[in-house]
Amino acid sequence: MRSRINPEDLPGGRRDRTNPDAPKTIVSKDLLSFVYEGALSGYDGCHFSLARHDDGALCTGWGQRDGVVFNLEFMAALSSLDALQAVIDEYGLANVNGINIQVNGLPPYLGDFLVARYASGEEIFATNNQSPLIRQDARLALFRFFSDLADEAGSGFDTE
Repeated sequence: MRSRINPEDLPGGRRDRTNPDAPKTIVSKDLLSFVYEGALSGYDGCHFSLARHDDGALCTGWGQRDGVVFNLEFMAALSSLDALQAVIDEYGLANVNGINIQVNGLPPYLGDFLVARYASGEEIFATNNQSPLIRQDARLALFRFFSDLADEAGSGFDTE
């Protein structure tokens, strides 16, 4: 007896587990953590995160462009979470909440991965590995936010 292969499991197979009922408005503004991964501002791939701790907000990140890699890890002021929430609100990032699309076999960083968690238990989760989820201006605003935060901490990286 032949086993049937699920088309989703084949190279090029597409899984769409989007939740159409995911809220597009987040009531809480008390951001606990944020993670973004994608291609930003000429970089082949970037990863940035900011997470609340008792003594501040831990910022981590890395990026690669033309074989040059930067790595970040520093403590930022807790107020940086409020500033990041302002970016989330200004660019309507909650509008992509619930999108969950994956295509097998694609190279990394064609799309976006975004998670924001709140003290209320609310969450923004969105991922699509085949194309960007959020507008270019919003992606650039995220890049500039983390670039400026790193500069303030003396951990700046090349932002040409």
